[in-house]
Amino acid sequence: MRKFTYIFLSLLTVFITNSSFAQSNTKITKHIDQLIKSTDPNVNIGVYVVNLDNNKLIYSRNAKRSFTPASTQKLLTAAAALLYFGPSYEYQTKLLTNAKITRGKVLTGNLYLKLDVDPSLQKYDILNLFSQLRRKHISEIKGDSGILGYCVESKVVSRSGPFRIRVLLDSNLYVKQATVISYPWDRGRDVRKRAFTSQFKGKGPEDPIQLGKDIDAITGATISSRVMAEGVRDTIKLLKLVREKRREKQTVILSERK
Repeated sequence: MRKFTYIFLSLLTVFITNSSFAQSNTKITKHIDQLIKSTDPNVNIGVYVVNLDNNKLIYSRNAKRSFTPASTQKLLTAAAALLYFGPSYEYQTKLLTNAKITRGKVLTGNLYLKLDVDPSLQKYDILNLFSQLRRKHISEIKGDSGILGYCVESKVVSRSGPFRIRVLLDSNLYVKQATVISYPWDRGRDVRKRAFTSQFKGKGPEDPIQLGKDIDAITGATISSRVMAEGVRDTIKLLKLVREKRREKQTVILSERK
């Protein structure tokens, strides 16, 4: 696999650097043959390259041999997408709202996530998209669907130093997900593992959320495990206090602590 990758990248370099045809096709062919021979003369590889301007053959090696398609099928998908969408097409993932009034930190209306089926979209892209709300100083959404849930980011401090966690909760303050979103230290890095963070799922106001009771520390990150458990527990306590003091209904809190 390493040899094949090396050959592929080297061939790509050859074709790019010789796209102006400063060298003759004969020199290009000789160079590629020497490259393959020096790497593995018996490598199972097929190459067929033509000049798209005049449709003339530039290089051919085992062009008629059958190979397992594997990832080469992606070339057809990419070509079809290029033909259908055009070279300047960009996928767009948007946050939309029907809110007419924004007062201070409160957005009065519903928020919608519009997906464009972007194949490269990852969960971090979605989180970054929602973080734009914070840059607009919006921390609450008063919508038509009642309280949907809570997302709280906070900073906790272990022996190594501070790190950030994110806790997602449902409308009844039960944890849907707890993750470490930033941990710049070497010691205790395993606190980020799902084997540890998954223990918080389903925890609520009546749970102790404490090491040795309903949370097990992860080996090599005991202190970080403890402070994260405290962070999750404090998050629930904070939201419970906020709900008790808040008289308004239909509010979604996107971020509460910094």
